Amino acid sequence: MAAQNQSQQENEDSILEQLDEVNEELNQKEEEKKARQEPKVLPKSDHKKKYITYTVLAALGITLGLGIHTVVADWLTPSYSYNGYSTQEIKKQPDYDESTAVQLYRTAQKGQYTFNGETYDLNSTIATFEKNGWKIDSSETVTQTLVPDQKAEYTMTKGNYRIYKIGVTNDTKQDIPLENASLEQVYCFDDSIQASGPFGFKSGMSEDEVKKVFADNNIPYSISKYSETTSYDSELHGTDENGIYVALDINISVYQGQASSFDYYLYQGGDSQVITFR
Repeated sequence: MAAQNQSQQENEDSILEQLDEVNEELNQKEEEKKARQEPKVLPKSDHKKKYITYTVLAALGITLGLGIHTVVADWLTPSYSYNGYSTQEIKKQPDYDESTAVQLYRTAQKGQYTFNGETYDLNSTIATFEKNGWKIDSSETVTQTLVPDQKAEYTMTKGNYRIYKIGVTNDTKQDIPLENASLEQVYCFDDSIQASGPFGFKSGMSEDEVKKVFADNNIPYSISKYSETTSYDSELHGTDENGIYVALDINISVYQGQASSFDYYLYQGGDSQVITFR
């Protein structure tokens, strides 16, 4: 009995620690989300220097799914000010059921991403990019073999094109070559690259086209107005039929009537993947 009580107490302590981590990461993500709305007001020469690299919130699993869902529902407030930029919520994201969240998550998970016509998905690896002519920047020190749970991040270039960061991780139980590691992050901060993603979002599309993509795919979303941009956001969270917590966040930033950036954040259990085009 004593051993059982001790095990239960350890489990409760572990859950409380995870909740503290979730709260900290939610607060950090809220601040980062505010900061990322104005990328296009920077001079192009300063764009990469001043851009904030985001830490991705990793969902912590089934137990915390409902709590995270509740907190996320209250993220957006009617108005606030951040770094001198005023913002106002124009449209509140409507309610949705968990089956909608799971369905849209799976569509994004299985979807394709393109860079100048080259097609990738979330199962792509550094080797996939290398086959299409991309190379790790020559200034970077490359780790050729990753041990279990090891992560690596590299800038990749192709001619004059540059992907700011491709992040991978070894999620196996053995050492693997770098080029076979699972894709975790792609941050493309090169606006000369024509990009597109799941559901039909693509760089340079008009604001009306952005709205149409949301409507055609029945994606619930909110609209927030900043001093220079308008942000279209969808934050969807739920638990699938196997009891696994999943989440999908989509952010489209519109500047001067055109989509200037779009982000996809995907979470499943304790794993996360993010694709960012700017």
